Amino acid sequence: MGLEQEVWNAERARQIIEDPLVQKALDEMEKVCTDNLEQCPINDAALRDRLWMLFCTTRRFRRVFVEMMETGKLAQAELNQQSKLKSLKQAIWR
Repeated sequence: MGLEQEVWNAERARQIIEDPLVQKALDEMEKVCTDNLEQCPINDAALRDRLWMLFCTTRRFRRVFVEMMETGKLAQAELNQQSKLKSLKQAIWR
């Protein structure tokens, strides 16, 4: 994937993960998981495991977007560096 695409993906990821509706939905999913984990019968390991997996998946979903945003920042820095290098080369060879 090209650097420009990484930057574009990062911006789109930021828009999605910062959307109040998305944040509310993810917060609600985590709350439902933790509330149900607290109330889960001690002998219901299968339910506890499913709730824990859902909780972890929700957290991972958030991290994927954060990682995309970080990758986009690095890609933008690389693009900036390439642009500076190109300008410098042009200035030298004039």
